[in-house]
Amino acid sequence: MVLSKTKLKSNCAVVLSTGTQNKMSINAQSLFAYLQREIGTETLAREMNTFLSSLAPPSSAPVPQVQESPVVPKKKDMTALEKEMEYPYSYITTKGPCFDYYPLEEILKPILVETLEEKADASGFPQSIQEHFWIRAGENDGDEWIACGQLKNGAYFHYQASCDYTGFDCQGGMMLWVSKSWKNILEHAMDPHIREMYEKAME
Repeated sequence: MVLSKTKLKSNCAVVLSTGTQNKMSINAQSLFAYLQREIGTETLAREMNTFLSSLAPPSSAPVPQVQESPVVPKKKDMTALEKEMEYPYSYITTKGPCFDYYPLEEILKPILVETLEEKADASGFPQSIQEHFWIRAGENDGDEWIACGQLKNGAYFHYQASCDYTGFDCQGGMMLWVSKSWKNILEHAMDPHIREMYEKAME
């Protein structure tokens, strides 16, 4: 299927305006998954990058860069918080479309600055998690679940999930970013508010 430039631009606008907020739009997630199927992840990432560039005014100030540095190790026992993450993680499946569950390939979002060759492997998530660096526990119809850390293959991840009062099996959503670069996770997966929360937690 070939999408017109006007239609693609409109779809990208919807995803970028509603799919990157703390409270994720279910419609945006569905649209993102649809675009991934129709034009492919690499093409979608390129088109969204082009769309983002078109929004920036010529005189806009450069985005502050995060310096590449070793990941700050966790400062306390994460056992209790990791227990909290079992709830949203339990709804992730690697078996494709499944009622009440979230296929890994659909919640996985691209790091827009990375090429296809640079992309990290997210296979087996969340069973592939080596350790968590930071967790913010969530609740139904309240704060979202947020976690970041490292996978067994050495890649880094950032994860967000939220649902209404009925739970993930009724109305919810989740997103996952995976990268070989921690800098890219900080700059291109975490939004400024979440990055600030992470940095304060690591102080």
